[in-house]
Amino acid sequence: MRPPAPSQAARNAAGAAGALTGADLARLAAARRATAGTPEPVGTGGIADVFEEARLIEWPSPARALADTALVVAIVAGSAALLFVVNSGLTDLAKAIYD
Repeated sequence: MRPPAPSQAARNAAGAAGALTGADLARLAAARRATAGTPEPVGTGGIADVFEEARLIEWPSPARALADTALVVAIVAGSAALLFVVNSGLTDLAKAIYD
């Protein structure tokens, strides 16, 4: 069973709040497909639609992906090292207080 369609007042309120309706999203997707040169989806709702949407994504170059990955790894390693130092300092402080 389909949910009831929103009233015109509800659509106007959603538009005023900056939310996009389903029709707005469909229009934007159609415009994106037109600029990308891909045909309209068949609408099967299956895995083929997933692959079609994946073709529309602007994927980064391998060099950019590697650089971003290295940056994330460096940030995680730096955060881990900082937390280790803070934890060690607090452990030494607790030992000094309670021992």
